[in-house]
Amino acid sequence: VPQAGPDGGNRPAAAGYGADGHGWRGNYGHGGQGRNENGGQGGKKESFDVIGLALRPQRLSDYMGQPKAVAALSDPIKKSLLTDKPLPHVLLCGSYGQGKTTLAKIIANEMGANFIELTASVKYRDMLRTLRQLKPGDIIFVDEVHKLSSDVIETLLYPAMEDFEVHFTEGNGMRTKNVSEKISPFTFVGATTESGKLLKPFYSKFPIKVTLTEYAPEIITGIVKNSFSKLGMRIDSRLAEDIAHRSRLLPRTANDYVKGIASSAIVRAAEKRGITGRGALSSREAIANLGITIEPKDVYAYFDSLGIDKLGLKDEDRQLLRVIITMFGGGPTGQENLAKALNMAENRINEEYEPYLVKLGFINVRPQGRYATDAAYEYLGLQKKKRGKAADNADAAGTPAGTDNTAAAADTVAADNVAVTPDNVPTGNSGTAAGFADGAGDTIGQTGAAAQENGDGTSGGAAGDFAPGAA
Repeated sequence: VPQAGPDGGNRPAAAGYGADGHGWRGNYGHGGQGRNENGGQGGKKESFDVIGLALRPQRLSDYMGQPKAVAALSDPIKKSLLTDKPLPHVLLCGSYGQGKTTLAKIIANEMGANFIELTASVKYRDMLRTLRQLKPGDIIFVDEVHKLSSDVIETLLYPAMEDFEVHFTEGNGMRTKNVSEKISPFTFVGATTESGKLLKPFYSKFPIKVTLTEYAPEIITGIVKNSFSKLGMRIDSRLAEDIAHRSRLLPRTANDYVKGIASSAIVRAAEKRGITGRGALSSREAIANLGITIEPKDVYAYFDSLGIDKLGLKDEDRQLLRVIITMFGGGPTGQENLAKALNMAENRINEEYEPYLVKLGFINVRPQGRYATDAAYEYLGLQKKKRGKAADNADAAGTPAGTDNTAAAADTVAADNVAVTPDNVPTGNSGTAAGFADGAGDTIGQTGAAAQENGDGTSGGAAGDFAPGAA
């Protein structure tokens, strides 16, 4: 039950306000240093969201679908509480959206500890300040911990995690001195989607390593039904299953969809009952009293508004597939080219879109680049153009296929019956007419265009000989 905090805000009854200004304890933790009364920096601040807080698991017993992770943490937490010692450092490994941050907050709840969340871009001075201000048992959480700078890891975290001390310099010029200072025992919780990028010495600093596994469809369906139940809402099992499948079997995404669908249903119910006034539905009890049953129109109107189809693909996913097919002839193309064509950061493509498209069988990732599969063409309703036999043989052999944009140029050259001369040979990575055969349906030689010279000035045969990879 929320209680009034020192500044008039709310906090969980079982927790307490960090007197040092690090933020509210428990799952109301407002990003550690973000609430520091002394103006500290480094944390992310959460907004008070009655629906979001209701859906978020608070305890290990509420954390569904990861029995091995719960088992790996349960006994160490109990032992730490019995011995009144900080929990050993924890590394949480798993893909995007699997619930690593939620699990980190559950750890803080179970330990009754102050939760300090820092970003992986935290500066040396801010990390040093945070470490020096720690209280016994505090928990520092960093998501994407593999992105921390080597300066922060090697200079600050190594001695802090091993010996609970920090080493730094004070003063300037001739008055500079090296200082070693003891800090309060604490627990460092790191989360990563790429544990292989962690330095081996850093990886070894985490006695407890937890890997989150892929969620089964029935588990996500259960999470969806449970989330609506927490809000006092009812939902048909088939609708819950559909939401689960469109969520890509990620609990974070599933609960985001629950929040969106529930919000629309609340507005509809309030309008129907003539409920108005600011704050009229600001509590879970008030929402539950509406007695809402989620209907198909609530679910599908929400997904239609976001452009999310039955496979869980969004407009961005479909656009990525279209770019590979229409701009790059179905592939191969590199991630950098895709990022530029879509005006999107490479890490977003790598973390949010590409893994699921690979899982669906719509993209193949090979050393020479990304390819759209036959299933992708069928999904988009596009017809795959025939390729020259030499091109298919080159791809089967895994040979690089020249530049990324040569496939798109193929149609133009083949259609115009252009003779290939030194002046119009593409000058990408291959320096030959290699890319022009890809996607043209027939090789250039078959369209009647003879190659007078190769790209390097030497004499050559028919341009049809120059298939992707043959360059």
